Amino acid sequence: MNPDCSTRHSDMHADTGIKRIDAGTITVWSTPVDAVPRRHERREAERMAVDRLLEAAFGPHAALGHESTGAPYIYFDNGDIPSGAALSTGDISISISHCADTAMLCAATGDVAIGIDCEHFRPALRNVASRVLSPSELAEWGGDDLMLLRAWTIKEAVYKAAGCPGLPLAEGIRLPHPDATSGASASLADGRRFRLIFLHGTAPAVTIAVGETGL
Repeated sequence: MNPDCSTRHSDMHADTGIKRIDAGTITVWSTPVDAVPRRHERREAERMAVDRLLEAAFGPHAALGHESTGAPYIYFDNGDIPSGAALSTGDISISISHCADTAMLCAATGDVAIGIDCEHFRPALRNVASRVLSPSELAEWGGDDLMLLRAWTIKEAVYKAAGCPGLPLAEGIRLPHPDATSGASASLADGRRFRLIFLHGTAPAVTIAVGETGL
């Protein structure tokens, strides 16, 4: 499968490990998540990583809020909006993901349905594949670890972009055919479609879903 991936620019903040990637109209920031020995410390490590991303993307006064659906949004905790930043919370759409060693934030200007998911393959994905993929999708996507990983990230990214808590992954989100070419999209039962952007050459695997009405 070779869906749209229009990565145009990337740079690295050497002092923080933060990497920026411009993928068409979408900007992505990533940073390592600190390794911690205890499970209960994991959430704090992830929070600190996201805080670094917010500051890199939007300045030191950017803060993270959540809608009733759980969707994240940006606001400025002292009203000090940096030059070029959004002038209101409605001017920018964001999504956040983290996996074992990486946190990522993607942003688009305007009221755009957007979702990002980053993940490494792990054997546990096979154990839950039948609950995430429909029978036909499992036949098409489940025969290879990397294909299964890609299918997982598509479903998770679209779930975030859809903004429907409780949306069933297996039957509620329809994957494209694995051989779909550039510009492939996933869809929901209600007819909404989401363009897929894959960031190739990255570890972990990364998929971004963008609502087609927002293109």
